[in-house]
Amino acid sequence: PTHRTRSGRRRAERESPRPSPRQRSLSKTSSPSRRAAEDALNLTAPKSPRSANIQQSLMSISEAVQQLKSGAYRNSSATPSTPVPTVTTLPASPASHARPQEHRAPPPPENPHRAVLVQFYKKQDPSKLKDVDTILERFQGHDNTLFHSLAKKYNIKCSPYRERLISFYSKYNPSKLCEVDIILHLVEGNEEKFLKKLEAKYIRNE
Repeated sequence: PTHRTRSGRRRAERESPRPSPRQRSLSKTSSPSRRAAEDALNLTAPKSPRSANIQQSLMSISEAVQQLKSGAYRNSSATPSTPVPTVTTLPASPASHARPQEHRAPPPPENPHRAVLVQFYKKQDPSKLKDVDTILERFQGHDNTLFHSLAKKYNIKCSPYRERLISFYSKYNPSKLCEVDIILHLVEGNEEKFLKKLEAKYIRNE
């Protein structure tokens, strides 16, 4: 009977399909490990041609994106920044700092009778000093009228040196003839000294 049992067991083993080495390893693992192994088998199992094409296209797209990213990074890191042009300033010449010369018109010549009129008003009427230029402008070209009116207004008397001074100015400086009475009033008491200075001034320059 023992021989029959053994022979029957051997016959059953021959008739039943033998498990593959992978199935034997799965049969030895526990249930959770077995499920994980089955999942791994399902992942590695051959797929249909359509799913394989989809997976290949996705992989190619992913690789292309990675290449683009890496290429953009290389380009940005490899491309040198555009150098900023430097402007070199040359030292300014001394002439550039020099201010342009302004061509100012020469001041008008001072009225030749102004000095005598200022001295006269200082002695007779200092309040009129501020009006000297206005008076000279008003009587421009009429100097004789101006000094005769002053002599009359301030009661200037004729000096005994008047004819002598008139003859002197007639010869050496006729423009001063209109000032004779006013000048003699200013140098009153020192006429001889004044005349000597005039002679030294004009005669020496001849």
